[in-house]
Amino acid sequence: MILIRSQYWSADRLEAYRRARLLRTFQAAMRIPFYADRFGAMPMTSDLARLPILRRPDIAELSRSVRSLYPPDWRLVNARSSGTIGHAVDVLFDRTHQSGRNAARARYLVENGWRPTHRTAWALGLVTQPRSPDGDLSRSRYLMRSQFMSHTEDFAKQIAWMRKMNPHFIYTLPSNLEALLWFLGKEDPGLPGLRKIFTGGEVLDDSLRERTRHILGVEISDNYGMTELFPAWQCPAGSYH
Repeated sequence: MILIRSQYWSADRLEAYRRARLLRTFQAAMRIPFYADRFGAMPMTSDLARLPILRRPDIAELSRSVRSLYPPDWRLVNARSSGTIGHAVDVLFDRTHQSGRNAARARYLVENGWRPTHRTAWALGLVTQPRSPDGDLSRSRYLMRSQFMSHTEDFAKQIAWMRKMNPHFIYTLPSNLEALLWFLGKEDPGLPGLRKIFTGGEVLDDSLRERTRHILGVEISDNYGMTELFPAWQCPAGSYH
């Protein structure tokens, strides 16, 4: 709800809110031995520019520091992220973090006309892996009419699954969509209920948007998502927020 309300705030109120949230972030970081050692003393909001930058090799040490705060059997979500440079690291999340990330994704979907009661085909590998950050989506009671299949499945199998389901929405990677269009463009796609495609996780170029319009007759709403957070998404007007 704060995302909806804050768009109408004055610049001064927004700045005050940002500073308060940043201060809370510093307070939380100081409870982790890794950051307490790095910072030395509790930072102020004006200190942000001078703080040391976290580098990928540091993340393993940070994860060990975070785990030291919890009992050995405490469940944290462990995700492997390679980012854009291909250097994989393990990143830890708790349930609170995942709730916020999923809330941002939900707003992206709802703003683009999606509702939980719509038939939605999720062709993504992460949502089919129970230990991944997005694995909980496949077990969510809120996604009432969603079905899930990994994008690594055979393309013919994915298409047969989608045709049987006749989804209102498809959520997949641009590269997977491009391969599906290659097959679907050879005959009637057989997806009369389709309203829109959601994509994320990879670069989406204009040529793929045009092919999707030509073959499926729908628009793509893209998002810029990462394992760590869900920072930007496209609205029906075409802008990224």
